[in-house]
Amino acid sequence: MSSRRKLWPFGLAVSALIVALAVGAWFAFRLRVSKAATSMLEDAVQMALEPRARPAHATPSITGTFGKCAEPRLDAWVDLLKDEPETCKAFRAPKAPPGRIPDECLAIVTPRNSLAWARGLMTCSRADTAGLPEGIFSEGHKRNGPGFVPWIQAAKVLAWEIRAEVATAQYGLAFETCADVIATSRDLSWGGALLGTMSGVAIVKTVYPACTEAVVAADPASRARFHTALETIRGSQRLNSAMLRDEGVVAGVEYFGFELDGRQRQSLPKELRDRIRPPPAEFPAPILVGWQMVGLRALNADLRQIADLPDSERAPLIAQLALKHQGTENFAPSVASQEKFLRRADEAATLVAMLSAAAHADVEAPVTTATYTVTPLEGALELVAVDPEAAKFAIRIPIKPK
Repeated sequence: MSSRRKLWPFGLAVSALIVALAVGAWFAFRLRVSKAATSMLEDAVQMALEPRARPAHATPSITGTFGKCAEPRLDAWVDLLKDEPETCKAFRAPKAPPGRIPDECLAIVTPRNSLAWARGLMTCSRADTAGLPEGIFSEGHKRNGPGFVPWIQAAKVLAWEIRAEVATAQYGLAFETCADVIATSRDLSWGGALLGTMSGVAIVKTVYPACTEAVVAADPASRARFHTALETIRGSQRLNSAMLRDEGVVAGVEYFGFELDGRQRQSLPKELRDRIRPPPAEFPAPILVGWQMVGLRALNADLRQIADLPDSERAPLIAQLALKHQGTENFAPSVASQEKFLRRADEAATLVAMLSAAAHADVEAPVTTATYTVTPLEGALELVAVDPEAAKFAIRIPIKPK
């Protein structure tokens, strides 16, 4: 009995120590979550305050924002390509010959004058400033349902029109449309995060074959004007690191915004506040969500440090990050998935750079850049991307002897 009396203070001390360690671990965990939430808020404020003015690539420019220009056009959108015939898909595919738009494709766009609608949507890229339309990311808003699909469909039908314009030697019109679509790709990344950027990648790849044909066939003066427009667009293209920052904000606020206090929430733009989901109620969900937030912020910060490097320099660092974040896939996107998106963004940027170089083609010796090569051939110049995924989009420009 006396031995038990001697042991109970020791047991009490051990129990107190366990409780203290548990409380300490909980407070340490909450401190990490709080720091992650503060970091997310800082990125959100930076995203909201980022200057969005950029030079217009064409005249006349449009007063106002890209988003305000696009809103009435988005509201007029109908699903044009739900049952698109295979012949229409083939008409915009790479290596399809230019020609008149097939009748079955005209039947899609003629009833509502949809080519004019698509052109109008893309000319919004001539606006004074970037900025997405209201409601794109607001759940329940009429523009949230279709999201970025209207732009993708507009690019698809405009690819038909570009091919038809090349067939009739209307190179100026073809280049205007190409430039507007490529500038729209840039503008979807301003606040569009990963989804907007990948939609921009899709529309570049959609019109690239037709725009390449225009460059190959056009006269030097038309090419030169197109080159100037593309260089203006490329000069205001956003970096991969900015896209990742925006993605960390948009996804983070949606799933972890409940960690922000009332004052912090009010400092967010309304569209971000509207995305905040309620906190999970049942244990241990709050702990798991907290770890998800910490993991997401850590991965996002690491990726942003290397996102703008050329792929040859980024690849070994990506491998190191994969090891560092191994086992966190349940709490954050995998490194491999994020690298895939970075490569897609790089691929689209390379295609635009190649189009611009082809429009300016005037070299007599081989040229190698970080993303593509230019090789003089007999009576032609060949531009090929370094990235194997983009190499299939090579351009061969006929040139006249000097």
